[in-house]
Amino acid sequence: MAPVDPSSALGKLATASGLQIGGTAPGGGCPAIAAPEEDIVRAVLEDLLDHPLNTDTDIADALVHELQQSAIEPVIVAWDGRFEPIAVGPALQGAILVTEVGNSLAADVSDGTVCFQAPLPMGVHTLSIGISGREHLTMVISTPRQVPSPTRRFWGVFASAFALRGADDHGVGNFTALRQLADSVHELGGEFVATLPLLPVFLDTPQEIVPFAPVTRVGWNMLNIDLALAPGAEAIADVVVDPPERTPRLVDYPDVAQRFRSSLIAYSRVVRDHPALRAQLDRFLVSNPRIMQYARFRSLGETMSRDWRRWPAPWRQGDLSSAPVDPDIELAHQVGQWLAFTQIESLIDTMRDRGQRLQLEITMGVHSMGFDVWSDQRLYMNRTRVFEPPDGTAAGSDWGHPAARPQRSRRRAHHSFHEAIRHHAQGGFIRIDQTSALWRTWCVPDGADPDQGVYVNQASEEQLALVCLEANRVGAFVTGGNLSSAPDFVRQRVKAAGVLDPLLDARTDMTRRNHNEQLSRAAGHAALIHLDELLADYGPRPLESDGDHRFRVRHPRGFNASLDDERVRRWVEDFARSWA
Repeated sequence: MAPVDPSSALGKLATASGLQIGGTAPGGGCPAIAAPEEDIVRAVLEDLLDHPLNTDTDIADALVHELQQSAIEPVIVAWDGRFEPIAVGPALQGAILVTEVGNSLAADVSDGTVCFQAPLPMGVHTLSIGISGREHLTMVISTPRQVPSPTRRFWGVFASAFALRGADDHGVGNFTALRQLADSVHELGGEFVATLPLLPVFLDTPQEIVPFAPVTRVGWNMLNIDLALAPGAEAIADVVVDPPERTPRLVDYPDVAQRFRSSLIAYSRVVRDHPALRAQLDRFLVSNPRIMQYARFRSLGETMSRDWRRWPAPWRQGDLSSAPVDPDIELAHQVGQWLAFTQIESLIDTMRDRGQRLQLEITMGVHSMGFDVWSDQRLYMNRTRVFEPPDGTAAGSDWGHPAARPQRSRRRAHHSFHEAIRHHAQGGFIRIDQTSALWRTWCVPDGADPDQGVYVNQASEEQLALVCLEANRVGAFVTGGNLSSAPDFVRQRVKAAGVLDPLLDARTDMTRRNHNEQLSRAAGHAALIHLDELLADYGPRPLESDGDHRFRVRHPRGFNASLDDERVRRWVEDFARSWA
């Protein structure tokens, strides 16, 4: 099959739809990529547009549709509150902006142009514009141009949450162990703790525990709950999850998840029958209504089939009102999210009160069989997958999630991404995994090789505006993941927005400091101590993972959240003194 001709109808449709077909990755820092073949472009376009392109007429009709510009863009960004005037013409009849808190602001519509003289308040607002007797709606994101930035150098610690070991853990790290680590880091002068994504994954059979393709981006992983701290748990022996008989080198997720699940179901029944606890749960569900739908979704998936695409209609199409969910499993997911929200919010509050931050990592995708995709199916492409872009020497790996359709996302003001950013901003420090995915995603049709894909452009400025907005609401710092391999234009843009460079590896900094003090002091605002790697230096060689259901712990017994290893503590103290 020949490469697509940019001047052909298919090539023009691809360009109009946001596909990069020029045969190279634009911007410095990226290797050239061959122009995609026609069948690859056609397959990606059919999924992106959700429309068959079997004939030349199909392609021509789709091109006409794409080239028909809407009178008003679905999303407008007002950087620093400054609204760029919109030229409409004599058909303009009026315009009203309704702010996110319900206030109304009339626009100046003289000379057929929509404009606002004063800066708009920060937030996501709805602009209604009357044109020739019709109402046109657009969402306006009014936000500072930059995210908050640190005023001085600071340092923190990264630790894989699953490997944190406390005195009473049940075989995997939990929020209590994360709190103990934050306490120890605070004692040594550290100002943040970072970990892998803490989002829900599939813990039932078959398990898929990799955290970068979560079931949802607006919940938390229940396996991190400390059930011993659940309200009323002290009186119920069944909710105390017994630790494993020995501390293994590998976290045995099937064993841990089975023991935890039994205890959570037992505690959930206590909540059901205890009026005060049930009232607390109900208040949480009223404040978080999506959790009720999420719990029903998880219950049906565990009792029927994880692959919701095989469910009967109307369950497959989003209506679970008549679905035969297991009430015990549904309640367990409700209670689990209630406890997870409560415990992580308590941890964040404690850290914030003493000047610390919890770095929460947001993934740029979700599991194709997960809740987010099921509940908003038209948002996601379903016959292609996102892969790591090829680097010119090797094909990229499967990232395990579908790409969002950018125009569908725009028409909903990027609601899914916005919710996820807000969810992660509360810790005071956001890490965006795969930052380049804000700009473009490498989409590969089902059945094609990883290098047989095409870049699909995303609405980068609008999504970056939402990051700036939510970070400024709570004073959160932001750092980007995988920026070292990102194109130059991505690195330059996020730097202009105040996004921190990848955090300086503290161990590398200590090595540099031995050779060049001045170089080290000029490097970056924040340093990150990779605790699991540091501990690996003091222990035997790490074991490899034995399959998909166990994660390796790089230290013979994991690592103690209290940092009681004298060698580690001394190393951290030495670094803190040199970094100050």
